[in-house]
Amino acid sequence: MAPQSDQLDERFAGTYRKLFDTIERGGDQCSIDRLQTLLEEKTPNLSLGLEAFGTPSSQSRTKVSNGSTVSVDGKTIKLVQAEKELVIKLADFLNLNELQCVSLWTAFKNQEKPNVGDSMDKDEQLIRSITTFYYEDRLALLGCISSLLRIERVEGHPFSAIASDTIKRIVKDEFLDKILSQLKSHVRSSIPSQFHSSKQLAAVWGRQNLREQRGLLDILFLINLNDSAPKRVLAIVKEFEASSFGMHQAFGYVLDKEDDLLRSQVSHLCVLITIQSLHLLQIRNSGTSKLIESPETIVKLGQVFMFLGTQPEHAAPLLAWSCFLFYLNQLLPDDRALPAAYAGVRKLIDGQFDISPSELLSHRPPTRGVQVAPEPSISPAPQMYRIFAGRAIKLNVFDHFTDVLENPVCNDDEPNSDGYRYTIKNLLSSFLYMTQPCFIPAESYASLVRSTCLLFNNQTDLCIGFWEKDFDENDISSLITTSRGRFPVSFLDLTQLLTSMAGARDGTLASQQPANHVFDYLREAPSMTVMLRDTVNLAVRNSGKEIIVMSEHPIRVTGDHGLVKGVVIPSGMKGSLISAPGQKRIVQWRIDYSCWHLLVGVLAGFIDRSNVLPSVDVEELDKELSGKNIDVVNSILELIYKVLHTNPSLGPRLVDHIDEMCRSAPAPPGEPKLLVLLLCEILSFGSTIVEPAPIRTVTYALQCITSLLPYYRNEIWSYLETAPIFPRPNANIHYPSWLSKSRSTDPACQIQHIVSKVECQNGEYTLLLAFLDIVLALIEDIQYTWWSDDQTTTSQQCKIETLFMCLHYLMLDVFPNYAGWRYKKVSDRFMIGTKVLKIFINVVHYFRDAETTQGLSLHRLRTGVINNFLYDGGVYHVAPLLDTVSNGAWIADKLYHNNRPKEAKRAEKMTELTMVFIKLLLQQRLEAIEKGASVQESTLERLMLERTTSTKGPDFLLRLTKHIYYRHNTMLQILATNIVTLLCRTLSAWSTPPNFVRHLGDKDQAQEIIRTYLSIAQDKFQNERLLASIWQMMALIMETQPSLAILFLECGDYIMPSPKSAVRLLQEQKNNGASSSTVSVTAGSAPASTTTDSAARAAVDLLASWEELSVEKPTVLSSILRFVATFWQTAFDHFLMVQRIRSDSALWDALGKILLNPSIIEPPRHTVFALEDMDRIFDDNEDLSPVMTSESDDSVRRICCLNLSKAFVMRIMAFEIHLTAGQNKGSITDKLPAGLKNQLTKINDVNKLVLLRQSFVKNSFNEKLAANVQQDALALLQLIHSSKTVSELLYTAGSVGFGDDDAPGEPKQYGDSYLFDLRIAEARVHAVVKAMSRIYNVIDGKDIIVTPEVVALRKVKNAATKLLTDICVANHNLSIVDTEILALRSFKAFIETCSCHVGDIIWNNRPSGVRASNLFDFVGGLTQDALSETRKDNVSLTMYSELVGLIRGLTEDWIRANCNTPLDRPVKLQFADKCFSLLETFSELLRRENFTVASSFGGYTSVAYHRPVLESILLPLRSLRESFDPLNDFKDRDSDRLKKCLSNLLDVTCECFQMTMDKITACGASDEECAKDMTVVIGLLIELIHPSYQRSVDKWQVAFEKYKTIPTLLKFVHGGIDLMVTEINSQYNGRDCTSVSPYADDGFYLLLVLSAMPEAAIELVESGLIEMMRNNALTPSLQSGKVDMFLRFGEPGSTSRYVERNPLHIIWCHMLCVLNNILRTLSNNERVLDKVLRSVIGFLQVYGSQVDAAFSLANGANDSLFGLAPSESLSTCLLEEVDRLSMIMYGLAKQSDRVISYATSIFVAYKDYSLALLQRFSYFFTHPTHLQAQLYPINNSEKDLVESVVASQQPSHLSSNEVKTSGLMLVVIEKAVRIDRNILATLIQLTNVEKIVLGPDMDWPYGNTILHPNLRIAMGEPPSFGTLTECANAALGYIKEFQEGKMQESALRDLMSVLEGSLVLLGTQVALWIGKPGIEEEERREIAEDTLVDIVTTLSRVHASLNKLDLQPPLKEQKERAQLQVAQLKRFLSDKYFNT
Repeated sequence: MAPQSDQLDERFAGTYRKLFDTIERGGDQCSIDRLQTLLEEKTPNLSLGLEAFGTPSSQSRTKVSNGSTVSVDGKTIKLVQAEKELVIKLADFLNLNELQCVSLWTAFKNQEKPNVGDSMDKDEQLIRSITTFYYEDRLALLGCISSLLRIERVEGHPFSAIASDTIKRIVKDEFLDKILSQLKSHVRSSIPSQFHSSKQLAAVWGRQNLREQRGLLDILFLINLNDSAPKRVLAIVKEFEASSFGMHQAFGYVLDKEDDLLRSQVSHLCVLITIQSLHLLQIRNSGTSKLIESPETIVKLGQVFMFLGTQPEHAAPLLAWSCFLFYLNQLLPDDRALPAAYAGVRKLIDGQFDISPSELLSHRPPTRGVQVAPEPSISPAPQMYRIFAGRAIKLNVFDHFTDVLENPVCNDDEPNSDGYRYTIKNLLSSFLYMTQPCFIPAESYASLVRSTCLLFNNQTDLCIGFWEKDFDENDISSLITTSRGRFPVSFLDLTQLLTSMAGARDGTLASQQPANHVFDYLREAPSMTVMLRDTVNLAVRNSGKEIIVMSEHPIRVTGDHGLVKGVVIPSGMKGSLISAPGQKRIVQWRIDYSCWHLLVGVLAGFIDRSNVLPSVDVEELDKELSGKNIDVVNSILELIYKVLHTNPSLGPRLVDHIDEMCRSAPAPPGEPKLLVLLLCEILSFGSTIVEPAPIRTVTYALQCITSLLPYYRNEIWSYLETAPIFPRPNANIHYPSWLSKSRSTDPACQIQHIVSKVECQNGEYTLLLAFLDIVLALIEDIQYTWWSDDQTTTSQQCKIETLFMCLHYLMLDVFPNYAGWRYKKVSDRFMIGTKVLKIFINVVHYFRDAETTQGLSLHRLRTGVINNFLYDGGVYHVAPLLDTVSNGAWIADKLYHNNRPKEAKRAEKMTELTMVFIKLLLQQRLEAIEKGASVQESTLERLMLERTTSTKGPDFLLRLTKHIYYRHNTMLQILATNIVTLLCRTLSAWSTPPNFVRHLGDKDQAQEIIRTYLSIAQDKFQNERLLASIWQMMALIMETQPSLAILFLECGDYIMPSPKSAVRLLQEQKNNGASSSTVSVTAGSAPASTTTDSAARAAVDLLASWEELSVEKPTVLSSILRFVATFWQTAFDHFLMVQRIRSDSALWDALGKILLNPSIIEPPRHTVFALEDMDRIFDDNEDLSPVMTSESDDSVRRICCLNLSKAFVMRIMAFEIHLTAGQNKGSITDKLPAGLKNQLTKINDVNKLVLLRQSFVKNSFNEKLAANVQQDALALLQLIHSSKTVSELLYTAGSVGFGDDDAPGEPKQYGDSYLFDLRIAEARVHAVVKAMSRIYNVIDGKDIIVTPEVVALRKVKNAATKLLTDICVANHNLSIVDTEILALRSFKAFIETCSCHVGDIIWNNRPSGVRASNLFDFVGGLTQDALSETRKDNVSLTMYSELVGLIRGLTEDWIRANCNTPLDRPVKLQFADKCFSLLETFSELLRRENFTVASSFGGYTSVAYHRPVLESILLPLRSLRESFDPLNDFKDRDSDRLKKCLSNLLDVTCECFQMTMDKITACGASDEECAKDMTVVIGLLIELIHPSYQRSVDKWQVAFEKYKTIPTLLKFVHGGIDLMVTEINSQYNGRDCTSVSPYADDGFYLLLVLSAMPEAAIELVESGLIEMMRNNALTPSLQSGKVDMFLRFGEPGSTSRYVERNPLHIIWCHMLCVLNNILRTLSNNERVLDKVLRSVIGFLQVYGSQVDAAFSLANGANDSLFGLAPSESLSTCLLEEVDRLSMIMYGLAKQSDRVISYATSIFVAYKDYSLALLQRFSYFFTHPTHLQAQLYPINNSEKDLVESVVASQQPSHLSSNEVKTSGLMLVVIEKAVRIDRNILATLIQLTNVEKIVLGPDMDWPYGNTILHPNLRIAMGEPPSFGTLTECANAALGYIKEFQEGKMQESALRDLMSVLEGSLVLLGTQVALWIGKPGIEEEERREIAEDTLVDIVTTLSRVHASLNKLDLQPPLKEQKERAQLQVAQLKRFLSDKYFNT
């Protein structure tokens, strides 16, 4: 086995098989440098040939037997005892060195994973498997040499230079001798004894021997391509003679029939090497060769060749030697000038020499164990070259050539087949140069034609060479000329020769030339040879040399058949009689005619169904001319197809020529062309023939129609609509009812019947493949005519129906079943799958037309295909996709290993297209998910996870990921990785996303796959797209599959060592050496020293090469950084790993360099998209149209990836700062990783900050570019006079993709196809240009004469080129802009994060002066950038919104940095100065925004970006107000500046309010961003009119009036109420929560502020505020009293029932508050007071029901009758409502004299409600336990307040038990006290207390007695004096309890007011009752004696209690006033009733 080296990359050269694969197909994965290193290490072994595999030795055996480890070339391999025994066994069995057996076993174990156990040396099956593995490696070594020899000769091959250097070191004289020696040894080797145990083993050894012989012969052939040394030629010929050219093998007796095929290959190679060694072509061209110059060798060779001629394999060498002697004879001078050295040569040629066996080898391979002495078989004679040629012909040399060409040695799979064919071709050319074909015997002539056809068939280069170099029109000796001279008597010879010489299409223009030559050759034939009937009369004349005949009447060669006229030889035409006397007359007529006419006449005869044959004058051989010979018909059709297929542009010329020559009458207008008619009729007629079915005929006809479709589409489409072979609805096949029934045909004629009954039985599928070709052509053609307007809807529908039926057949019959059919050629299976998949892919790619409402459409076809595989289909439909993905690569790999590369590539391509199709389906699925479609799993996704291909459970994902092992084609690795990535994205949308880990097999399998991915991912030399796809996949796995991500991050013993531990580990490895570790050679894995088992560590390692990656593989760099960003984003899923890697300074150093690296790439100024490239030709092997790209695509993608990379770097840094901040409280400066801190320190330089800002705050968007594309498309459509719309030409790319995760040119990728789909645009423009070229009948070129048609075509081409170029330019611009937006957003997040958490680093804060000055300057720069942006397009607005958002955040940080730190006054003034600067700048920003929004209604989409600017204004403005006294602090220095600033701000804010209102109207009130904007606008307005600024009202009223702010506000509030009512009515259902817009709330907040200002209040009233509140959407509910304060959820009585505050109730409360403000503010304004009072009374009357409901509820109307339950009467929202109502009543009471006339009823009702409420509250004040029990928390905050305790009550006059006062209880008490205060104040006003106290008794209002004159207190009893007494006592008690700060000061003042009011009302009420007339004296006396005394006593007690209170100002002053009031009241009562 091959020795191993520490430096050897096991993945590419672990075995010779791997090295061979790397050389042949590893260009995408193995770099040139790496391959060079590998070959340098392998060269010594390669130069040994098979001797590199050594023999056993005792020394090696000792090394293996002793110890537990074996050192093989520096690698230590650990072996257990069973493995040692196996190695010894293998050494004996294979005759292989023991150490090499160790390497063999290790490689086999790692690749095949056998079970390691005891007694493996006795496991025969295992030994045979290892033997096979070993034999493959031996063959691979020879294959490596052959491959290098081939690559050396291929110009442009990436490995050609390396191959040349390696071959120079390998191929030396001793190497050639060694190869020949090894060949001799193999031929003479006998079967080793260890293989004698069974015949099977012997056959295995023999078969391997033959394969190795073939490998050695391949090397000899390739080396001998150059002129060979004569002695080596002699040695080769002698060896081949001895073995009879490989047919005599010492072990031949064990070979079976299969092995005979191998032996024949060896023999053929020996023959070909012999022919090649003579170098006949060189001698013919140059007249010399090394062999010519060695006459001694020639003589010796002559002796050897004399002993040949007895076996068929001798024929070709003899013919070659004959030609050599012929050339030599021509070169030799006459005898007089003949050099003496060549005398022997002359004798040899003349046959004057003696035969001697001395030159023959004595050691000859034994035949059946016996060596036979050779005997000469040829006798000397003159002109020996003729003797040799004759013997060769006698041995059927041409049949031998046929055998060689039909042998696998000349298959397309054989890499050297071209060389073999050229060798045969050179020999045939030499023979035909020596001998005219007409002199060759007939039987040999037929064999020559047959072998020549095989030689040239589908060989483009040979055909081109023949027509350009070998063919001579006048050379009668040419084989093809001879065949044409015998045509049509020898019919098939000419058609078959020309068919083979038409070449094959390979995608080049040169490949079309052979077809042109064939067409021209048949178009003008100089003669026709026919066999005449006896009835034909001829005039005969003998000229001596020949017999001349003349026709006396026209001779009919073919008859007339309908439209096709017959071929006729005119009378008087001369010819030569070439037949012998007594035979049928055969005449060669000298007539110029077209062979095409004759061929078409035969085809016409084939479809002539009349039983009467037309009369002709020639004799037919096998009915060749009548068309009844199916072989002739097939040959003609094959010839036509070959010509059309090789050069499709010949179609119109051929058709027109046939029409011109063959039509019996001129065609009427619109008549289809004759050839098209014939082909359609042949197809129809052939499909009706059942026994036997003419499959070839139908196939060729269908293929010809396919080739003509682009030129005669209308005729062919019309035919195909009724073609019997196409699938149709019938009794067996059911189709939808809307399909036309008129086209139903006989099922037996249809393709599905023929395929199932004929082709499936035969195992050959030529017709099905042709059908698939035409379906694909139809799909392309229907897109080709997209622009045409001359199609009716009906014809278009017919086309679509035809396609529908074809697709239906393919999806339901072919695709699900084809894999299980019988095949003679397995490649047919791959071709069927490939073509079907290409059809599906093209449908998905190109059928993107708009949906139609009627009938079928292309869009519906596309949707049907997608849904069939994605949603609607089942296992039957989807399984073929999954099976191909599961097994396709495995099949291809096996075919490669079996040296069948052509079939392997087809299997590979089928697998690739399957993955492409699955990828397309998943992309469609992802687009549907992103559009918000159903997220239920699709059938495809479910089956991909559930598909089971073994008994171990679902393993499709495992098989999919195993494609990473596939090394022959990186596309399979890329596509498999892409599918996994898409699955991660689509499956994450499932309700329960599946876990991928359980789908990756067992632990070992998963780890092996992951290690392979990681080994490739960290190899920077790998294919860029592969690397990018892997890193993209790992990023998505990190995001969506955390458990699988852990495996990628931790897949080994040393996961991610810290830098220190990594150094320590490395040092240990150095110290211990190689012996301390065990090397395990694994497939697909790099050595442990160069790989890591962690994706994160691999990413960090690769970032060290960021400069190289950014230039050469930019998508890889951006993908790696996306992975690292995701790694940090999901840090908590793998926190320990993040902890390990975050301390790596190398990571942060690389990230910092990437971020600060200045971009030197400029966006392309000019982009060129070459339209000429669209005229390219695609060969048959190109399965999908390549995606064209412009010359600027690469640079644009690089710019975009650089922007992305920097964006991800900033994200990573921001994530790390967040992560550190989350772990630590306070400052994190010292907690950051040192590497990150260092980078931040570098960034904080002022210049670096400016550089960053300039780099990321930029906008390259050009809106004109997209408009140019639209204009170009419209111009092109107008130029071609098409009525199609632009939308049918331009399509946008899908929404799936990151921009850098797929190949260039793919949709949604940065560059050419980012927004506009270039693929579709190019295809459609290409169709237009080609159609115009055909319409104008012009092929544009440089040297063409300029005609009007050329000018018109060039205009179309120029318009098309401009469109495609502008599409690229627009896509380039949008690509760059998209990455700029991403970079700006990342920059915003990075700067905000740094500013928030590490501002001291990033802004380099100074310890003195204004803090964060760098931040202020940075904000200033950003603001200037924002001001400089004047564009109004959507992109600019989007980027602008990001920019102002950053400004807002940084403004807050700057203000926080200064406000949180005490500042000296000078510094504070500096701070204020900077704040003013910000305010002035922000004002300009806001004004610019208002202008933009105003403009947006004209066509731009408005972007919500007001809020950041408004908040930015609010921040410094409030800071100024809170930090300074605006009037005093700025009165000297900045007073004018402040006023001007406020004025400007108010003006622009009012404008902003108007604009935002307009925006809400335009965008819809449901826009959340608009609602947030309005909230902040209103907040800023409130701030600007804050009283602190003490600005005169007229200053801001001007702005209000200018922008009609107040009318707009009222309109806004009215609309907000309307919207809120609508939203609640539509959303509220008692079960689900509601969400309402905040507009009404926001508007009322501003109304509250304005209503508190007299001037504003007046304007509000005059603008109709109160009328608006009385007439809005809420009015009906308020009028009926149905505005509940709660929205109630859940079933009544259920535990899940809960309530929420009703937003409508909040609005009602706002109304009451505004109304109270108006009433209070305008109470002194006589001008509007009456209007206000009447409006307020009217308001209360309108909403009386709601007021009544509120007071009733507050008085316990809904209280529970059972126990103490939470009562809604104590809810805070109800108390708020009652409070505001009581305030309004207080305001009205103060104006009672004005309103009493029309408000009496209101006052009376209020008196009743309020007294009851007063009594209820008094009860709760005196029963705190009851109050606590009946609290009604309505939200979580209130529930929390219930649980909190603020005080413990134990008033002696209330209760003996201690009561804990909760927070909510205290809130309720405060609200109730406030209501009591309002009620008492109102009642004092209404009862005219002042008149009672100060006025005479006679003027007292005795009717105002409102209390019962007793001191009883009981619930249910009417309010009495006792109610007020209790109220006063409770107030006094609360004052005592909460005077120490447990209650707010305002609440204490309210308690003092309640105390005072209770006593005043109590005293005046008792006075009224005592003096009240009309009551009984007894009652009066009772009141005076009992009640009055108690009241006076209460007054005295209260006065004394107040005196004891120690209150702080200002409560102290209020207490003193209360004391004075109590004393005066006591004096009043005393003076009135006690002192009189």
